[in-house]
Amino acid sequence: MLGDIVLLRRLGWRAEPPRSGSGLRRQVQASGADTTAIGRISSTSPENLGRVGGAVLLRPRQGWESPQRAEARPGYGRGSVGAPSGAPQAHGGVPLVIPIPVSVRGACPHDCPDTCAWQVTVEDGRATKLAGDPEHPYSRGTLCAKVNRFLDRVYADERVLHPLRRVGPKGSGEFERVSWATALEEIAAGLTERIERHGSQTVLPFSYMGTQGLLQGSGAGDRFFGRIGATQLVRAVCASTGSTGVSQAIGTNVGIMPEEIRHSRFIILWGTNTIVTNVHLWPFIREAQSAGARVVVIDPAATRTARSADWHVQPLPGTDTALAMGLMHVIVRDGLQDDDYLEQHANGFEDFAARLEEFTPERVAATCGVPADEIERLAHAYATSSASCIRLLVGMEHRESGAETFRTIAYLPVVTGAWRNRGEGCSS
Repeated sequence: MLGDIVLLRRLGWRAEPPRSGSGLRRQVQASGADTTAIGRISSTSPENLGRVGGAVLLRPRQGWESPQRAEARPGYGRGSVGAPSGAPQAHGGVPLVIPIPVSVRGACPHDCPDTCAWQVTVEDGRATKLAGDPEHPYSRGTLCAKVNRFLDRVYADERVLHPLRRVGPKGSGEFERVSWATALEEIAAGLTERIERHGSQTVLPFSYMGTQGLLQGSGAGDRFFGRIGATQLVRAVCASTGSTGVSQAIGTNVGIMPEEIRHSRFIILWGTNTIVTNVHLWPFIREAQSAGARVVVIDPAATRTARSADWHVQPLPGTDTALAMGLMHVIVRDGLQDDDYLEQHANGFEDFAARLEEFTPERVAATCGVPADEIERLAHAYATSSASCIRLLVGMEHRESGAETFRTIAYLPVVTGAWRNRGEGCSS
């Protein structure tokens, strides 16, 4: 049980490995007296030791501590909170109660591509520490800057923990607390009245994933609103636009596994500030760099990721579609496309190649602000590398024709056949 050794050492007790067949018992030594600590006990036992309120009782085999010895330990004197009322008290002493932290494994509920695993330390029913799970193969013991302070928000005074009814005009911030029963009754009455007057489709449940996770975000709420016949919401504030574009190009929005990028040898980070917003992917990119991979960032802004890359290409905002078309123009013009892959896995390439003829490097340079010779060099480097990978993120979809941009970029690995080898492909 997490914390046994740490807490016992704090009190000057020494933990030893459990004896064979001892189950949950932990043998400890205290002032020369052999003592047994019971770890996980489902119920309090007056005859034995008990677990109450996240505490463990230690019972010396020669009897309980005397009051004098117990009071000599700060915070564990007479009247220790959490001792079972029926626990034996030899020599007029009191049981020694030691809080034992418990480690709970879980996952971050944020709607984020990293989907981190974490470990929460709980003491007396309160989370006291949050850290990444070192055994998780992707997050590997680290969390992002936002989630590192998750517990601060959980226990913040400003957190809303009870239903509040607005009593002033909108925007006034005037609310009064009501019971859950009152809140549910008023909401149900309001929904019923509006459905009877205007029809069930006038009810629109507006929400997104946020920090709800799959169970709360896509669980009972969907079934409830489906049952009453409410208007269905796509619930796609983010990511669905780009995913739709990629799916239109390759039939799915599933790309390579993030860990596979370590096997790439030419990585394009297109519209993503990976170090800041996809932090757990960056170590795998650095691993690829150490193995000889070249990292290119395509981004109008000089981000932290761009400054850490081998090559930074800066198109004007909103011109990424034209840049992708220009790259494929050069690839096809110079015969760098993978004809065998296109014949086996693509449809309509002839018509697409004819469309590419319009997007010369000079024309694209005038649109994007990227020099024509740089477009030529980037196209050749991407098409001739042994394992090329493109990583997209949601920024580019937050503008007009965002899906079209993602769809066009997703054509690049199809044209070059960069789905054949490990570490190749496109991920969004």
